[in-house]
Amino acid sequence: MEMARRQIILITHSPYFLDVSLFSPGRNLVYIKKGINNDSQILTKPSKPQINIAPYLFKSDLFFSKCSIFVEGAGDASALAAISDALGSIFERHDIFLVDSGGMGNIDNYHDVVSSYRVNYVAMVDHEYQGWTSTDFTILPGKLENELQNLGWTGNVNSSIDPQEAYDFIFGKMQNDNDKKMVKQSGLGSVFNAVLRKVNTDPDSIW
Repeated sequence: MEMARRQIILITHSPYFLDVSLFSPGRNLVYIKKGINNDSQILTKPSKPQINIAPYLFKSDLFFSKCSIFVEGAGDASALAAISDALGSIFERHDIFLVDSGGMGNIDNYHDVVSSYRVNYVAMVDHEYQGWTSTDFTILPGKLENELQNLGWTGNVNSSIDPQEAYDFIFGKMQNDNDKKMVKQSGLGSVFNAVLRKVNTDPDSIW
C-alpha cells in the first residue's frame, strides 16, 4: 500500500528531528502551536518558500523556545549571553534562544520560517544590514564593536571582536552598578529588554 511507505513523526521537545531539508519540495513541516486562548494553530510552510540556509547554520531550536533572538554573529550572541548569565541565566530561565545566523545577511534567510510559523522573536543587526526588518528589529547605529567602545572597550572597532572577549568584557561590566546601568542603556540592553517583554517579563524586575 502507498500509505505503508509514509512515516509520520510527532515531535514534542527534541529539535534534532528538524533540519532545513523539511522546507524542500515534496516535504513539509507542520507546526501545531498553542494559541492565546489555548486553541491549536496549525501552521505549514509557504507554497514557495525562500529559505536559503545552510544545514549547519539552521537553528531548529527556535521552534522549541518561547522567543528567539536573531543576531548576525558569534560576538553579538556572546555579548547578549553575558548579560543573561550575569543576571542569573535569564535566557535559560525564560526559555529564550539565541540564534547566531552566521554572518551579515543570513538573518534574511529566516524570513519565511519566522513569518509562516509565527515564530516569536527579536533581532539585532548592524547599521549596514539591508535585509527584511520589522518593529521587532533593533538596528544598531554602528556595529557591535562600536557599542562595546561606547561602554569602554579599547579594542579595534574595524575588525570583529573575538566572541570570548566580547563575553568577558560585558560580563565584567555587569559586576559594577554604574557600568551595568550603561549596559542597560546601550543597544545590547535594548535588545535584552525587548526579548524579556516578548516573554511577558518586566525588564526592570530583572536588572
